[in-house]
Amino acid sequence: MNFTRSLMELLDHHKQMDEMFLGHQEALMGLEWDRAEILLEQFRRTIEVHIHFEEAHLLPLYKDRAGERPGAAVTLFVGEHKKIKQFLARFTRQVRSVQDAENPRRALLSLFDQHTMFKHLMEHHDLRERNVLYPCLDEVTTLPERESLFQALSRLTDSPEVQATPPIATSNQGNR
Repeated sequence: MNFTRSLMELLDHHKQMDEMFLGHQEALMGLEWDRAEILLEQFRRTIEVHIHFEEAHLLPLYKDRAGERPGAAVTLFVGEHKKIKQFLARFTRQVRSVQDAENPRRALLSLFDQHTMFKHLMEHHDLRERNVLYPCLDEVTTLPERESLFQALSRLTDSPEVQATPPIATSNQGNR
């Protein structure tokens, strides 16, 4: 058991998700449509588990024990989660329309512009969690409570629904 376990370790999960999204973007740049769709779906599932974990476990603790801090109200976190899900639903639809567009490269530029807005949202959300949510929760929870939270997250991330991502093809499938 790690006697200094901190909820700040969840930032490692953020880094993993950032890498997943970058992998999706790299596949788009290579016009690897199938791979891009698979990676986006994997990212969507992972982030939805993360959101569910925060809303079911972390945000209620934060509200009850830490009291909401200025600029970091529970409603703000939940609102950002909703926007994140909306962006991802839109991206899922747009990956298909980009590849079917008359000029896929031009359509891809427009999609990347939207990715930039999404990444700004994610950056602000991450900063709020890094600077307020996780440190506050570290202050108001015990080590056994934090261990229990990590176990709950592990159960969610190890679920068959999250693991059921098709294998990623390594060849360029850009010309379907």
